[in-house]
Amino acid sequence: KLCKWSLLTLLSRVHLHMGNYEKALEAAEQGIQGALKHGFALWSNDEYASGWSKPFNKEFLFEVVNLSTDSPGKGSIGYYYNMIATKKFFRDYLAKSKDVRKSVVSTASSSKPYCLKFPEQDGKSYEDCNVVVFRMSELYLNAAEAAVQVGQQDKALKYFLPIYQRTNTEWDESQEITLLEVLDQRRVEFWGEGHRFFDLMRNNLQVERTDYLESVAIDARTFDWDFYRIVLPIPRKETNLNDN
Repeated sequence: KLCKWSLLTLLSRVHLHMGNYEKALEAAEQGIQGALKHGFALWSNDEYASGWSKPFNKEFLFEVVNLSTDSPGKGSIGYYYNMIATKKFFRDYLAKSKDVRKSVVSTASSSKPYCLKFPEQDGKSYEDCNVVVFRMSELYLNAAEAAVQVGQQDKALKYFLPIYQRTNTEWDESQEITLLEVLDQRRVEFWGEGHRFFDLMRNNLQVERTDYLESVAIDARTFDWDFYRIVLPIPRKETNLNDN
């Protein structure tokens, strides 16, 4: 069931994609204020690692429930999200940092850094785990990004710092928060959740792949919004039905 605060998360996300930054900030702030009053909250650093295995907790605004009888097995979101971090991302940041978010990365299998954000829940296999769609962290980062875009540094700081504290390092509050700083935190916070590509595209930034197989096409190793494969083709059935 979608609560009002998850809908406001979606609305703030839509406004960010449309470049309506004032509206994005307004929706995100309303979502944060309402969610806090109704028992939702960000995880503390101590709660971060274990929070993912507990459905319906204070960080999750909306999740799709899966039962073991629903399981599509290796076709499940939980299975696909059990992905591996790139060497650069893991080696250059997570492996060397004090960041609490490294706790949801495993190197147990052949030293490959697997995502552990979709673990076994209440005795269910990770293939049957609930899928988190909206959570409190997105509201804070949506608000921070929108505040940067409209030049409200006080609000950017207000919403950025609660997420940044997960790095276990101090932020110099005299330092201006930039869009790239917010996007860097989004990258770490939402690793394995499918946000990074869209964060880069809507801000007209480049995807730069440094870890790739030789079979990856040359034009797909570095690209931006102008890449011809960004917009998926319209299905033939639809073009046959509509002459336009």
